[in-house]
Amino acid sequence: MARLTVSRSVLAQRLAGIAVLTMLVGCATPTPFQPAANGNDFGYSEQQIEANRYRVVFSGNYETPLPTVENYLLYRAAELTKLNNGDYFVDVSTNTVASTRYDEFPTEGYGFRRRWGGYVGGEITTSTRFGSLMDIQIFSGKKPADNPHAYDAAEVLTRLAPVIVHPAG
Repeated sequence: MARLTVSRSVLAQRLAGIAVLTMLVGCATPTPFQPAANGNDFGYSEQQIEANRYRVVFSGNYETPLPTVENYLLYRAAELTKLNNGDYFVDVSTNTVASTRYDEFPTEGYGFRRRWGGYVGGEITTSTRFGSLMDIQIFSGKKPADNPHAYDAAEVLTRLAPVIVHPAG
């Protein structure tokens, strides 16, 4: 029976890698509905462009699925409409961006790679994060029934409230 020997340093490296991976997976949660602290953080932000026109942005982390990013963007647009004493908003333009990262988790072994000997390979995983931007115009009065890009702010807030996750604390 052959015996496999692993050096203590290799074993320590593997255990440390597993511990870090476990911490990352355990702590990874979708971005909650919250303001972004600065331009690089996850969450929502807005910029006033004209008297009744705003650009609203929501950026999610790698754990936040696209439907969540889109819901949070609509919810923030509705909140902003109500904060500005509006009744409905019109989605003038929307743009969503996806950013994919590739992570390699190294593995060690022996085999043939140009010459016989040790090699380091790995498993590659991908993660995608989404950010979405919406330019809106805010209006008072009854939402026009013939405009599919118009949203009743109160109705959006009511219907999306059950899926909005606020930060813990």
